[in-house]
Amino acid sequence: MPNFGLTEDAPAAKLCEGLLAHGVREGYERIDLVPHAKAACIIRGYRKGSSREIMQCPRKLYPDVVSWVKGKAGLDPDKRVPLQEGTLRFQLDGVRHEVRFTMRMAGSGVEHLLLQFAPEAAA
Repeated sequence: MPNFGLTEDAPAAKLCEGLLAHGVREGYERIDLVPHAKAACIIRGYRKGSSREIMQCPRKLYPDVVSWVKGKAGLDPDKRVPLQEGTLRFQLDGVRHEVRFTMRMAGSGVEHLLLQFAPEAAA
């Protein structure tokens, strides 16, 4: 699969892979990545009706995160439309997982990323 200029050891790739693993291990139903102003991207996890901030990452890393997610789902990372959806599949600790993502264009022209977790049946 093409990596769209991001190696697997790039900061955005490491962040995304870490978030996917963290989301599964912590039992999150979803993780939202919302860029704020110029300084930070707020990453929040949701489970059982409550949410908490997982972390903040530098705002300048966010476009690479979006490209990584789109690329791994087989979508064109340069395509910017009001709504884009896709699926990522991966294996962690011997269990297959599926993460559905939704990319929504905000009024400011910035894409907001939502990751929804759903375990797949073991093959």
